[in-house]
Amino acid sequence: KAAEARLDNAVKRRGLCQLQRCWHTLPQQRKHWGRRTVHAAVRVTDAYRYYVAWLLCGVYTISLMDRQLVAVLVEPIRTEFALQDWHMGVLSGLAFAAFYTTLGVPLAALSDRNNRVNIITVSLLVWSAFTGLTGIAKTFVHLLIARIGVAIGEAGCNPAAYSLIGDYFEARRRATALSIFQMGGYIGSFLGLLLGGWVGQTYGWRAAF
Repeated sequence: KAAEARLDNAVKRRGLCQLQRCWHTLPQQRKHWGRRTVHAAVRVTDAYRYYVAWLLCGVYTISLMDRQLVAVLVEPIRTEFALQDWHMGVLSGLAFAAFYTTLGVPLAALSDRNNRVNIITVSLLVWSAFTGLTGIAKTFVHLLIARIGVAIGEAGCNPAAYSLIGDYFEARRRATALSIFQMGGYIGSFLGLLLGGWVGQTYGWRAAF
């Protein structure tokens, strides 16, 4: 009987360990309950964690697709607005890079104190809206404002995404999750250049946006 009891306890412990490996406890999340702030731990499965990683990869893919459109459609845009090289340099480089890099830090700090899912959602809506506005621009100034709007929106995506991945994945799996997320950059660049060029040639550059 003692041997059977030890065997039974060993089986139970092994089953508990296997179950624990299927779950991951997130760091305590701040939840507002009325006027009080409650700290609560959330447990998620491995499948849900990788779902989050691939979902963020999809968001990053959309981000890079929108970012590459100006680069592949530079000639038809230049021709329609009779722009010079420095105009296109500002649109495809300075206007985007200046706001994307400088706003990354404050938006990252905002992600540390607020709901990161909401920040990614708002960022996605902002850069998508300004990408669409690029397609109806009438002047160079309109193009410039639209490009700045895209940069501001995309600046809020990566900091919040990295923070989420850091919470969902422990150190031994975090590199894999980050690789999944970064894959979106290469997929987005490929699709943006491929589809943007095809749509621009077939339907005109405005349709690509």
